[in-house]
Amino acid sequence: MLRADKAEQTLDARAICACASLTLLLLSTHLLNAELFPRVAQVFPAGRELSTYSGVGIAVAIAIAAYRRPGILHVRGFSLTCLVVLATGMAAMLTGLVSGNPAPIALGSPLGGISAWFFMLAGVALAKSGLQASTVVIPTAFMACYCMKGLLAIAAPDLPDAAAAMTYLACVTGSYLFARPAASELFGNLRRVPAPTDLDITHPVSFLPLSSFVFVTIAVFSAACGFALADARIEAGSASVAGIAACAPMTFLFLIAAVLRRRLSADTLHSVSFLLVCGALSSMPLVLLDAGGSIVQGASSALMTAGSDCFTLLTYVLISAVGARNPLAALVTSSIAIAAEWLGIGCGALIVQFTQGIFAGRPSAVACAAAIASVAFVAYNTYVAKHHSFCAAIDAIRPISPAEAAALGSDDATPGSLPAEEHSEADAFADRCAAVSQEFGLTNREADVLALLARGRTAPVIQEKLVLSHNTVKTHVRHIYAKTGVHSQQELIDIVESGAAER
Repeated sequence: MLRADKAEQTLDARAICACASLTLLLLSTHLLNAELFPRVAQVFPAGRELSTYSGVGIAVAIAIAAYRRPGILHVRGFSLTCLVVLATGMAAMLTGLVSGNPAPIALGSPLGGISAWFFMLAGVALAKSGLQASTVVIPTAFMACYCMKGLLAIAAPDLPDAAAAMTYLACVTGSYLFARPAASELFGNLRRVPAPTDLDITHPVSFLPLSSFVFVTIAVFSAACGFALADARIEAGSASVAGIAACAPMTFLFLIAAVLRRRLSADTLHSVSFLLVCGALSSMPLVLLDAGGSIVQGASSALMTAGSDCFTLLTYVLISAVGARNPLAALVTSSIAIAAEWLGIGCGALIVQFTQGIFAGRPSAVACAAAIASVAFVAYNTYVAKHHSFCAAIDAIRPISPAEAAALGSDDATPGSLPAEEHSEADAFADRCAAVSQEFGLTNREADVLALLARGRTAPVIQEKLVLSHNTVKTHVRHIYAKTGVHSQQELIDIVESGAAER
């Protein structure tokens, strides 16, 4: 189940910074969910959901910007703005808590969603640290967070609201400072190459599509976790002895990665997460019926917390793996993954609240709804996710270096052996394009697109020269790649330059 090869994990300064960034973000999430949101819920119950859905919207907006116009994103300026917005939101929430007035909390809660930006930066930092290092860095960050949560519980068991908010802001700020060097490097590369929306046309296998089962599975798992943890009894258990028991699976994974130096398989992490979450959902009807007492409640809480942590670990492994193979996809992948995760959590919590509202005073009906949710979760993983592989999805990503992308971004790019000034060479090149088009049965319009692709032209240039829309060019390129059996523009150039198309 685990990768047999030993990872060469030399943790350099970049990996250590990525570890510190993720650790602080995980701790900030704990402070928010264990300290601030329970108190907010007493004044304004919808505060957590407003913050979560706001984060989804922000993550989607950043994903669109990163995909279409990454040049408008500047790490330092945007991050400082986000910190100011986040501090303003915290101040509004504290004002509402002190006064007991829900209005300031209603205004401040959506501002908390801006923290999604810093989770994306942490994902980028992990990607820049490299796949081998990240398999040690991520579980180490979880273990460090567990230790810090334990120390915090001992030193300040009753943390005041203001202190919790200040500590939360300090953690987010620290996370940004540790992630900034790696993020700045990536953003610099993104501004020097064509936008991913153009590279995705000529290098489709270098990016995970939005419809990828990876993102769907992240949303499904997060919905299951949000469904279970939305119940106050499960959530309360996660802060008790059950919270300590929940650390056991992550400790085991940490020992495998950091001590035994074995690379964690994404498919193994998925299986472990599924078993833990499935166990928690299966016991949830008993918790809702108050059957089994504190033992069942604690076991359910421990299983759900452990499963949630393991799947969060898997999510960051996916982000770092895709970003390591194609750095230009790191921000897009991180943004979509965070959006899917937060959307799932919000939807899961919303379903619980809706169910409990409809069946108020009827615990058996609520327990039945939980059983249905458990069956749906098992069905998805048995009949849908079973036929896909996280490792295969990662391995299918074809690397594209910033240097190669920059070369493809040149409007004057032509194959090296085909200088434009040599008329005979141009004729020979056109003949080779025609031969490839005829051999693979390309349509006339596909042949036109192929000729431009083979000259190294980018998607915007093809759109302009052939007067086609973005989606039309994308469709033609996908058909050309499928018929010729290639996966990137460079492979297509190689076929044409060789003078003999190989099946």
